[in-house]
Amino acid sequence: MPGTPVEPKYVDDLPRSGRPKVSTYITAAILTVLTRNSTTRGYSCRRIAQEVSSHLPGRQFVSASTVYRTLIAEGYGSYKRTVKPGLNDDNKKKRLAWCLEHSLENGWDLEKWKTVIWTDETSVQLGSVRGKRRIWRKPDEAYHQHVVVERWKGFQEFMWWSAFSYDKKGPYYMWPKESDAVRKERERQ
Repeated sequence: MPGTPVEPKYVDDLPRSGRPKVSTYITAAILTVLTRNSTTRGYSCRRIAQEVSSHLPGRQFVSASTVYRTLIAEGYGSYKRTVKPGLNDDNKKKRLAWCLEHSLENGWDLEKWKTVIWTDETSVQLGSVRGKRRIWRKPDEAYHQHVVVERWKGFQEFMWWSAFSYDKKGPYYMWPKESDAVRKERERQ
C-alpha cells in the first residue's frame, strides 16, 4: 500500500550464525600433532588436519583452513627453520671464552668493535631446497629443539668467503669444488 511505513523488522538482516567455534579439544589435538617433534613442525595445514581428523571419534573432520586459523589464533606463524652450525663441547667453550674476553667489562666498547673485520665462509649447494622449508612456531621459539636444524660442513658444491666491518663490505671469493687431482697436487706442495 502506498504511504504505509515499512517496519525495520521486515528489512533488517537477521544475525548470522557465522563460523562455528573450534572446540578446546580440537585445538589441543592440533597443537599436540604440531608440537610432537621436529618433523611435525614442518607439516602443512592439510597434513595436520589429516592427522587430527584420523584420530577424532565418529565422522568428525577438521579442515586445513581450521588448522590455519587455530595456529594463528594460538600465536604460531610460518617461519624459515633456524639454522645453526653443529658445535661440539670444545667449540662451545672456546666461543664462550672469546665472548667473555671481548665483553664491555673488558673494555670492548663500540669504538673498539668498529675496528674489527668479520669474515665468514659457507658452503653453497646449487639446486637444493636450502631455506625453502618452513615450520610452524611461535615468535619466541626460534631456538626450540624442534625448529632448529644443525648445519654440518662437508656437503658443498662451492665455498663462499667474504668479509665486512662496521661500515664497509669487504671482498668475496668463491672456491669451486676441488677434484681429487687438484687436492693431491696441493698436498704435494
